Amino acid sequence: MEGWLKAAQARFEAGADPAFQVSLVEGERLKIQQDLDEARIQEAHTWGTLVALAEVPSAPVPLADPGLVQIVPTVDLARRLEEGPLRKALLAQIELETQSLRLKEAQALSRWSLRGTYAQEGNDKVTRLGVAVRIPRPGERAAIQRSTEAQVQAIRGEARQALAELDSRAVSAVSRIQKSPATIPAPDFMKSIEAVSLRLQEGRERPSEALPIRRQLLESQMASLRRIRAQHLLNAELQTLLPEVNQ
Repeated sequence: MEGWLKAAQARFEAGADPAFQVSLVEGERLKIQQDLDEARIQEAHTWGTLVALAEVPSAPVPLADPGLVQIVPTVDLARRLEEGPLRKALLAQIELETQSLRLKEAQALSRWSLRGTYAQEGNDKVTRLGVAVRIPRPGERAAIQRSTEAQVQAIRGEARQALAELDSRAVSAVSRIQKSPATIPAPDFMKSIEAVSLRLQEGRERPSEALPIRRQLLESQMASLRRIRAQHLLNAELQTLLPEVNQ
C-alpha cells in the first residue's frame, strides 16, 4: 500500500484529488496492518499445534505446496470403508475392553488362589507358598455377573454410537467428494490486483474507485485458497477412513 499512498498524495498535492482520497488509502493501510497482525497471531497458534503433532521446527517456516488434490477412487467404496483402519481399531478396542471385563469377572468368581513370596534372611533363602479357598457369599456370583453384563452393554452402546458416527463421516465425505467439482488449477487474482495498482499509480483510477475493486479481488483470491484447502481436507478425511492409508 505504500505505492498507493504515494500516488494518492502526489495526486492530492497536484490538486487532482481531494484530501479524503489520501485518507481512504491511509485507512486501508491501517486495516491491512491489523489483519496482518491477527494473521501472525493465528499463525503462531496454529504452528504451536503442529509442533505438538509432528517433527517440525519450533518457529514457523513456509510449508511446501501440497499440489493438486489427489483423486480418491470410489470403486467398491462400501467394502473398503468396512476394512478401514479406524473401524478396525474401534472394533479391536471394544473386544479388548470386553475381554478385560470378562477376565476381572473370572478373577472375582474364582474360589481358589495361590500366593507365594521369596526373601533372603542372612544366608538363608526363604520361599513361602500358600493356597487359599474362598467361600462365596450368597448372591455374590449373580451380582458380579450382573455388574459385568451392565458394563459390557454400556461399552457396546458406546461402540454402536461411535460406529454410527464413523459411518456418518464416511457417507458425508463420499457425498461431498462426489458432488465436488473436478480438480482444476485455482485461478490467480494477484495479476489483476497488480493491474489495478498500476492504474492507480498512473493516475487512471482514484483510490475511491480502486480500493473496492482491490478488496473484491482479494476476497476472490481468499475464496480460491479456501476451496483448495477444503478439497485437501476432504481428501485427507476420506483417506483416513480407507485401508490404503496404512499401505
